[in-house]
Amino acid sequence: MSREPIKAIRKIVQTGIDCSPKSYRRAATQRLGAAKFLLKNSSYCLDALYLAGYAAECSLKALILERTPKLKWAAVCEEIGSGAKAHNMDFLKGVLNRRQCSIPDEIGESLEVVKREWITNLRYVGALIPFKEAEVFIEHVALILHFPRKPIGEQAPADEISPPHLRGRKLSQPGSVR
Repeated sequence: MSREPIKAIRKIVQTGIDCSPKSYRRAATQRLGAAKFLLKNSSYCLDALYLAGYAAECSLKALILERTPKLKWAAVCEEIGSGAKAHNMDFLKGVLNRRQCSIPDEIGESLEVVKREWITNLRYVGALIPFKEAEVFIEHVALILHFPRKPIGEQAPADEISPPHLRGRKLSQPGSVR
């Protein structure tokens, strides 16, 4: 095996993390895509759920930055990007509330599911969980990811809140059978 540094990783480490809404949206989309891939192509349902939780977190951080003046992004990234609070859904929702970002009930319900079912310490768990539970969790995360990026005060039509494949569909709670 080569001892050469992995150039793509080295570049990311040396240049640092891009603190922009676009970067957080891209990360959220990648994490959710990886979670869906794992769910569909393996028995690693817990790993899929774990990655999906980060997609929800990155989605909220992107929304926070979208409602923050660009000159303040670095300070806000420091606030939302370090320590245990950076993974805390209640903390991130509080930051959104301070920016007068109202969250529709459907998205709020999905955030509650993520808050209840996801913790970063899942990385230490070596267990299997039912496919259906991970699938429902990932559906909730998809709703959060597709939360509309409208200016403050504008309300999005209901079918803009849900991704196309989930429109008009009532989500079940984890562990329930549809």
